[in-house]
Amino acid sequence: MILVRNELVQDTDEWRAWRDTGIGGSDVPVIMGDSKYKTLWCLWAEKLGIKTPDDFSRNPHVRRGKYFEPLVLKTLAVKLGVTFSSWCGHHIDYPHRKVSFDGVAKIAEKYIPAEIKCPCDTLYDDLITHGLNSELVKQHRSQLVYQIGLLEAPYGFLVFYFEHNNDLKIFRINADKAEIENIFDSVDAFFENNVVPAIAPQKDPDRDYYEPTAKELLKWDQQTLEFIDCQKEESDLKKQLKEVSARKRELASELTGMASEFKMLSLHGIKITTVKGRETFDTAKYLESKGITISDSEREQFTKVGNPSYRVSAIKNRNNLDSLKDDVLINQRKAALALFKELPFDDETEDLSFFE
Repeated sequence: MILVRNELVQDTDEWRAWRDTGIGGSDVPVIMGDSKYKTLWCLWAEKLGIKTPDDFSRNPHVRRGKYFEPLVLKTLAVKLGVTFSSWCGHHIDYPHRKVSFDGVAKIAEKYIPAEIKCPCDTLYDDLITHGLNSELVKQHRSQLVYQIGLLEAPYGFLVFYFEHNNDLKIFRINADKAEIENIFDSVDAFFENNVVPAIAPQKDPDRDYYEPTAKELLKWDQQTLEFIDCQKEESDLKKQLKEVSARKRELASELTGMASEFKMLSLHGIKITTVKGRETFDTAKYLESKGITISDSEREQFTKVGNPSYRVSAIKNRNNLDSLKDDVLINQRKAALALFKELPFDDETEDLSFFE
């Protein structure tokens, strides 16, 4: 076998350190462009320690998967009449090709991998309808194929368990030499061309965060400071507006209450009219009650896309905001110093130490 087995316990610090120095199975969908949750730049930044991986330990979907995976593996073993073991390994000639198996069974003298997923129930109907062409299989297929290639297995099992109806779906994915070679080539190229020399891959404009250039930094920082001030002022005004609006509603309620059954009243140039609450029709619940399910493709086909809007979030803690402003000012000074040092100053008369 081309795999060297590593005696590691998954989810331990030792295992994480080992995994982060190579390309694991869960990294493959990102590299192949199949992941909806992480970009190639983000994966690269995590491998180099530039970005700390997001902590999903408290995510209910992740916790559900951790809980059910061992149980699903036992159920799969019973259904297939085999014994599964969970272990880690790396390629004997390409040590950066690493894998942590959910389960491996020996069937007909071949090692067969099983990749287990416990997704939320929203994609269940799509999986039942489209099978191997479903969204779930597309997202996770490359991870299993990577394992199939590392084990030189003829096939592998992609297993989905849905807690809401206690349903287990098992897909057998056959080995495809061209697909395996394409994945290996992509993994090797990312590791050798980006991770090892610390060269960032191109960012995804729709999913990655923009970073200002050195020339933009001064203006960027200045606008950031102004934005922080606007955010604080907006927060204060919203609080005042909320208090005023609440008092207005309270007074209107008291006045209309005095008007008994009358819906309108007029006093001192002000008219108050009691308006019936707005009625809304819950289309989704209605269709559900009729047993009608709208697929993702249908929803996309008949959905109108409006003009782009901007959702802004900022730190609410005032102490943190003040600290952030200090950091921005420091960055401004550093950027200004770097720019000024490029200008043709007379070393004997110009002193730039005040920027430092």
